[in-house]
Amino acid sequence: MSKFNFRLEKVLDYRKMQEDEAACALAVAIRHYENTKQQLVESAEELEENVVLRLENDSCSSVAENIHVFLYRDSMLCKIEQLKDGLEQAHREAELKRQDLIGASKECKVLGKLREKHYKSYLYNENLKDQKVQDELAKQAFLTHKF
Repeated sequence: MSKFNFRLEKVLDYRKMQEDEAACALAVAIRHYENTKQQLVESAEELEENVVLRLENDSCSSVAENIHVFLYRDSMLCKIEQLKDGLEQAHREAELKRQDLIGASKECKVLGKLREKHYKSYLYNENLKDQKVQDELAKQAFLTHKF
């Protein structure tokens, strides 16, 4: 029995490598999204704890301190807006990476199915060859024992 040889084996290996790279890129994008989300939550909590509570309790004793608190609040609100924009960008990036992974997986699966088809065809042809050899041997054995 000869060895099975799939002509597109290198292409299949390359597609598998692309699929693995796409999966890694997706994992990095999701990690970036989660980190940005965590920073946004922490910034919102910090704004709530430090600024809003100070303003509600009216614990600022001087005008300069009030100005400082308002400036800090404005900078935190600006940071939160930047983090929201970054979160949206990270989400879009993760979705693009997910689509890339889906496309790479489809290409890999198509080649995998083609390989399986070729392998089944190869096995069928090999079985036919073996059957012909066995039939010929049985025929020879029958002819030699008959006479």
